[in-house]
Amino acid sequence: MKRNLLLVASLFIGMTATAQFTHENTPEAGSGVALFVLDSLAPSYAAVTGDAVTWDYSGFGGYAGATRAVTVIEAAESAFEADFTGSTLALEIEDMLTNFITSVATGRSSQGFVFSEPSFGDIVVKLTDEQLLMNYPFDFGDNFADTYVGSTFLMNINMPITGTSDVAVVGRGTLILAGGSYSNVVRYSISDTAFIQTGILGDMQLLRTQYEYYDHSISDLPIFIYASITVIQAGSTEPMMESFVVLSKDEPSFEVSVNENVLAQTALYPNPASEVLNIQLPSSVESADVVITDALGRVVKTLNVDAVVQTIDVSSIKKGTYFVKMTSGENSFVKTVVIK
Repeated sequence: MKRNLLLVASLFIGMTATAQFTHENTPEAGSGVALFVLDSLAPSYAAVTGDAVTWDYSGFGGYAGATRAVTVIEAAESAFEADFTGSTLALEIEDMLTNFITSVATGRSSQGFVFSEPSFGDIVVKLTDEQLLMNYPFDFGDNFADTYVGSTFLMNINMPITGTSDVAVVGRGTLILAGGSYSNVVRYSISDTAFIQTGILGDMQLLRTQYEYYDHSISDLPIFIYASITVIQAGSTEPMMESFVVLSKDEPSFEVSVNENVLAQTALYPNPASEVLNIQLPSSVESADVVITDALGRVVKTLNVDAVVQTIDVSSIKKGTYFVKMTSGENSFVKTVVIK
């Protein structure tokens, strides 16, 4: 009987050790996985927290086999290695976010990140007071708040940035995907609010919500990711830029009708513009509502584009950087244009 109890205890301890985050299960350089892109309407399940919970994504489709690579490389091999000489690893979500980290026996921390955005270009955030990501061991129920300080290179200007983050392992249970159920899953959550001090343009906020689902018996990389990043003018309700992605280990069982980020293919030219600006929608988009705002979030022009190429007069708009938000149905995208 004692032997059986010891066996049960051993299995329980083993499962607990597998579920928690430690220095030993930090993803290694050279590892990577291609995750399938799910429907952008898939929910965050932000309120589904606790023990023995279920997150069911099996009923959501995807985008014609579209994938995003999640990879780990040595920080010294990154194109941005000169900005992050204190980091050892670079963890990348393709076409979105690269986080530069170190992992030691006591925990994991970030020295900054690069946010890839088609309108703004690469937003490089370098932290002089690094961001804590985990205290090892980090397990279900563990949480903390942290602050960080640094600078960001945005729109060709170096600006101070300060931020706060809430980090936790908020759930433990079963993740249901199109290919099956995974019952030994923990959900890691990080929520950032960063303030970018732009000077004459006023403060901007960079907001990030990211949920990562891990089954360490399968991989040290997440098997599911829900990530959202927004840049907004402080005091405004209109996002200057939004980036959002839902990624799954299993291929979805059906396709949704709209391609991922189809509005991202919209062409704005010439850019910079002085007299006229041409807006060319992708062939799959019949029409879009367009709102042009200045750097302070003030609307300077609104219109509906229902032609393949539409030319608008911008000669009366003051010189500067503007944000062109296009909305078609449930989809929206923001691009940057310069008026000279």
